[in-house]
Amino acid sequence: MAYFNFSRLIKKYSREFTLVTVDDGYYDDKGDFVKGEATEVKLTGAIIGFKESKIYRENSTLTARDKHLHMLSEIPKPLMNAYVIFDSNKYKIEEEEGKDNAEFTGVFNYVLKWVSAFD
Repeated sequence: MAYFNFSRLIKKYSREFTLVTVDDGYYDDKGDFVKGEATEVKLTGAIIGFKESKIYRENSTLTARDKHLHMLSEIPKPLMNAYVIFDSNKYKIEEEEGKDNAEFTGVFNYVLKWVSAFD
């Protein structure tokens, strides 16, 4: 049971994005590598930029284009080969933050690292 109810706040700022997961490749009987298939799923979540003070901290790996993703449900697949397409930008899912807090808040948090922009 969540101690805090953030669902209304998350729903208010949620927007649709595309989650792309790529299955691991494998070697066929001939020894040729076969790439894994990509699967696209439409999800909703609140995608918010980082505070400027967090970006400019010494030794920070964050940039102004990186984002936070807040969702009311957990992303089900492993995040290693997953990325997000949002607002014509591609983001790698860098890490899952505060997984231990999810049982108290009901919110799952991810750091999205900007990869590229589409034309």
